[in-house]
Amino acid sequence: MYNLLMWKFIFSFIYLFLPFGCWAQGLLKASLSQSQTVLNQPVELRYKLENAKFVNFPAIKLADFDVMGPSTMISQTVINGQVSSSEVYTFVLYPRRVGKFSIPALTVKTNTKQTLTAPALSLEVAKQVKNDKQQGEILLITEVSNRNPVKGEQLLIDLKLYTQVNLEGLKIARLPNSTNLLLQEMRGFDNDWKETNLNGKKYFAASIYRAVAFATQAGQFSIDGAMVQVGVLEDNPNNSFSSFAQIVPKVLNSEPVALEVENINDAPEFFKGAVGSYNMLAYVDKNNISTDDALRLFVRINGEGDIKQVFAPELLDKDTAFEVFEPTFNEEIAVTTRAVGGVKTFEFVLNPTKTGTFEVSPVFVYYNNELKRFVRKDTTFVINISQGKNPLVTKITSNTPAAKADTLELLPAQTETVLTQDAKFSLFGSVYFYLGLGLIWSAFPLLRRYEQRKSSPVADAPINANLAAQKHLNNSRQLLAGGQNTPFYQAIEQGLQQYVADKLDLPLADISKNTIQNILAQKAVNQALINHFLQILDACYLAIYAGIYPNNSPAEIQQKAEALIADLEKCL
Repeated sequence: MYNLLMWKFIFSFIYLFLPFGCWAQGLLKASLSQSQTVLNQPVELRYKLENAKFVNFPAIKLADFDVMGPSTMISQTVINGQVSSSEVYTFVLYPRRVGKFSIPALTVKTNTKQTLTAPALSLEVAKQVKNDKQQGEILLITEVSNRNPVKGEQLLIDLKLYTQVNLEGLKIARLPNSTNLLLQEMRGFDNDWKETNLNGKKYFAASIYRAVAFATQAGQFSIDGAMVQVGVLEDNPNNSFSSFAQIVPKVLNSEPVALEVENINDAPEFFKGAVGSYNMLAYVDKNNISTDDALRLFVRINGEGDIKQVFAPELLDKDTAFEVFEPTFNEEIAVTTRAVGGVKTFEFVLNPTKTGTFEVSPVFVYYNNELKRFVRKDTTFVINISQGKNPLVTKITSNTPAAKADTLELLPAQTETVLTQDAKFSLFGSVYFYLGLGLIWSAFPLLRRYEQRKSSPVADAPINANLAAQKHLNNSRQLLAGGQNTPFYQAIEQGLQQYVADKLDLPLADISKNTIQNILAQKAVNQALINHFLQILDACYLAIYAGIYPNNSPAEIQQKAEALIADLEKCL
């Protein structure tokens, strides 16, 4: 009796839970939207997993197809108490050539610890038959501003669509690309349809993609062709009385573009690889210093080109009157609808090593790809160095012939001491003498740093910030009277940034739009005033770097800048 009850329990258990065991078994299916297609006609490849979930779906790579996707869909249904679920991964395949192809089997792992395999699929691709009902051509062309650039030159890449028929819908399946180019996609460019002539035929044309590219190496290479899917409006062949047109999908390919990138030969001294069109503005914080001071020299380079390839200019100091430290820099990239550029500011700190009057010259050399020649930008500053409170020490090497009259040498002691039996202890020349001398000289750097902080403009920044800004604004007022637009906006920009740097005790090289916005917000400055500040800076940036002048007249910009500083003086 006991055995009979036990077997009834076992069979009841199997009967009740067998459906749930079947539900747990996953099923993987693979399918194509069609088994036959024509060249460049897209085909959908679909993988459907039922009653399980993919753990890691493998990448789909097919040599004879361009693969887009996947798009995914997850669903779950309950019918008569039975639960079922599915996951669908859909890819779009664009055939590259005619022939018969096999989509290989796919093996995946599921969350139910199963390993499932979808069978291989076959697809036949035939040559596309010309549609006589389609009256007109559609062309996809990759246009490059220069096919024979130099290394580092900026190129403009446009993907343009030319059509003689009505189109409905557009989808870019593959962008023009090359491993030898650095690409920067551009936004906001003119993509309106315009009537144009190409090879003696009329088309409507529009740019559907634009990018700026920089050639990273010399040699011969190509930009891969692009692929675009469009919908062509055609009459419905099944109903000649219908006034409605049908949308027929069509895939377009652009031809690859061959490039031959040349090296820049016969480069002059101080050329470090910058290519484009640049301006240089340099200035020092003061022209008269003492040996206790540090000189700050700023060099700002702006223009069109790869601003990341603009490196610090050389400083010419023929009299070696300064000890030059590695400069700090700040850069901002500006992207317009036609080019990429920006601004890079370098800050040098120079410690004087001599007294007298000396010259220091920053030199920047770049290659102008439009003029096909090298351009040198330089300027010279005359610096007067007077003797400070602390002695000026110059290190003299063993092969230095003789010191100049305006330097102080520390030479090895060459005294000769004669000891007699009656000699008394003398501090001079003893070990204690040199130990004390060493302690005194080791204190000089600390004293010098203290004096530098006292005499530094940063220390007086809260007091002198307004005066320093007004100096630049006075300069901009003179430039405005002389009709010099670009230097005028440079002076306005420099005055506003110098004011913030001095007022908030920050190095000028660290000042940027983001820095200004964040710090003024932290100082509880009214947001409307901050926005006003940034609007003036934006107007200056566009005028300086893109040649786009604001709707406001320069006189209005001058008034707004002066009023802005007056308002900030009340807040900071």
